[in-house]
Amino acid sequence: MKTINDFLQELNDSNNSDLDLAYYYNEGDDFEQYQEAIQEGIYENEIIYYSKAIDYLQKNDPSLQESMNIASEYGYTTENINSELLATLLYQQELNEEFSNYYSEIETYFEEYEEFKQELQRFAEFTQEFNEIQKMKMFEIQVIDTRISETDYITFDISIEKNTLKAQHVALTQVEEDSNLIAFKSVDIDTDFSLDENLSELLTECNEAICNSDFYTLAD
Repeated sequence: MKTINDFLQELNDSNNSDLDLAYYYNEGDDFEQYQEAIQEGIYENEIIYYSKAIDYLQKNDPSLQESMNIASEYGYTTENINSELLATLLYQQELNEEFSNYYSEIETYFEEYEEFKQELQRFAEFTQEFNEIQKMKMFEIQVIDTRISETDYITFDISIEKNTLKAQHVALTQVEEDSNLIAFKSVDIDTDFSLDENLSELLTECNEAICNSDFYTLAD
């Protein structure tokens, strides 16, 4: 998953926004903190110098009706407004509207990224617990070799690979016997459940594999 900063930068690049969405993000900020930084940043944007203000107003509000309405909402009167103030108020409103367009998308990404981080943390804790197991990480299951009608044991060596619990074993079917690959069974790790519960699910898969074997059956 992309970092929040990368996501905001891509959002900027794809929309050619005047509002630099990534600039106001600090690593570790939650959405509320980010939103506050955006709002503070917006109101720090000013259009200064008479010529720039006039040019902006001519392009975006030649009648001055919109900018005057905004000024009125903020309590300004005709005695204490000028072109720079009107241009600034109009520009800040434009930036607020831009952020409003992205608000839901950004908020959703923050929520999904937080869930992603929590899942990574749970997985790290899960892996640490697995690595701290003192006994051999394996299942040893008693079976009957149907080819010779004798009792034997099959060992399933357990490891974590990416987001799965994996149990490698000897060939249980003719297809596995003919393959150059090491046979295994695996289950996706579900960090909402304990290590024991995940291992129990893997054990079930191993038992089923023996039940479906061409060479073995489970011993009573």
